[in-house]
Amino acid sequence: MAKAKLLIVDDEEAIREVISTLLEALGYDCSSVSNGRLAKEYLQAHEADVVLSDMIMPEMDGIRLLEWMRTHLCAADRDALEAFIRDELSAFMGGSGSEPIDATPVLEAPVQSA
Repeated sequence: MAKAKLLIVDDEEAIREVISTLLEALGYDCSSVSNGRLAKEYLQAHEADVVLSDMIMPEMDGIRLLEWMRTHLCAADRDALEAFIRDELSAFMGGSGSEPIDATPVLEAPVQSA
């Protein structure tokens, strides 16, 4: 089974390093960038199964990045992301016997700017 590819977006280098180290120890393939603009550039050239993003960053914040991702993420990618989230959360909650998790409300919720 291929490792899930995660992109970590945070302007604090120490936070990027800690999150990457922890997730790599769990078997994830992690890349990181320091702001939303760099995340956008990364995603235009590379694949990521999941993006973990800070909200407040210079150049392009997490809300703007999410808005961009929603307009540039194809339906197949959204379905794959929903399945990945459901499977990972189910495994985290104990696997068998846990309720199926529907990530649709999270993925389809309207983005609101402050």
